[in-house]
Amino acid sequence: MLLGLGASLNTSDIALLATEAATSGGEGTFVKGIAITIAFIVVFVGSVWLLTSMILGAKLGYFVTGACLFAVMTLLSLIWFVTALGPRGEAGFWGDLGTDTAWHPVAVGPEGTEVESRWGSWDISDYPDGEGWVDPDADTPLADLSEGSLTSELQNANPVMEALVMDAVSPIPGIVDSVEDQVTGEISLDPQSFTITDYKMKEVEVAGKDSVISVGRAVPTQQMMSGDLGGKAEGTVSEFLVEEGTPVTPGTPMMEVEADGETITLNADQAGTLIDYGFEADDAIKPGVPFATLDMTGQPGAPPEAVVTAVRVRGSVRVPAFIYLVISFILLIVHLIGVSKIEKEARLTQPQLA
Repeated sequence: MLLGLGASLNTSDIALLATEAATSGGEGTFVKGIAITIAFIVVFVGSVWLLTSMILGAKLGYFVTGACLFAVMTLLSLIWFVTALGPRGEAGFWGDLGTDTAWHPVAVGPEGTEVESRWGSWDISDYPDGEGWVDPDADTPLADLSEGSLTSELQNANPVMEALVMDAVSPIPGIVDSVEDQVTGEISLDPQSFTITDYKMKEVEVAGKDSVISVGRAVPTQQMMSGDLGGKAEGTVSEFLVEEGTPVTPGTPMMEVEADGETITLNADQAGTLIDYGFEADDAIKPGVPFATLDMTGQPGAPPEAVVTAVRVRGSVRVPAFIYLVISFILLIVHLIGVSKIEKEARLTQPQLA
């Protein structure tokens, strides 16, 4: 009946659906896009069924047409499954199992104690010195990290954590609203001058699977400039005088530079805590370039830090495509059995030649 009804639709109906989908937004586009697909399949398959039914009869024509349809769907689903090109959902069984393993930002705020997301909730009140927290460069294996080391996982987590902080303090209208549910409290960091530091990782369960959580501090920062290097056009970094994580005050000797046989000392021009140097030993350095980054937390006029969190959501690609493959294959078998049964009945009812 459905195929027969679909056959009565014409191309103008499909064109109307397409026009409505193209001129609407949000969920309406998705729903109408599905409607277009269904309408096309119904019209096309219905037309084929009308043709085959004229030759093979209504019942056999239906099973032959269905077998052809689900054979094509089985082939497409197999291609999706092998190549991972199939569509994926957003949540639940269709999404969590059908999503590539990836880091997702979950929370940012002035204080971090309990973070929640659709993948679960986690207590991070003991960060950074509680049990289980390790440095990203530690040799201790965490959960299932067969795809890479802790260092490589930090490289994957860092961009999504930075993006969350940037969005939470973005001056662009609408961006802040898009991450509102991930922000706890008020953040006043300058989007142009913050750095995430003090990264720690810990084993947790994410979406029912053993995985990893990453936490860091988004702190206000200021860069120190190299000055004029004593009038020299260029120098070479020879020695670092302050270790990373050390507080400095104006005038603290920070780094030594060799220029034309002369040793030049670069001093701190403000108070803060050294995050990192922008150079390594033996690097060339020119006048007026930033050579170190300071954490300005607690300094006069500096905004408070924010704790940012991300979780590693483990997934298995191609699961939705696998579901499509199984369903299509089962329906194909059902229709092939139907074809065989009807053909067998037809042979039994045919008059026997003497």
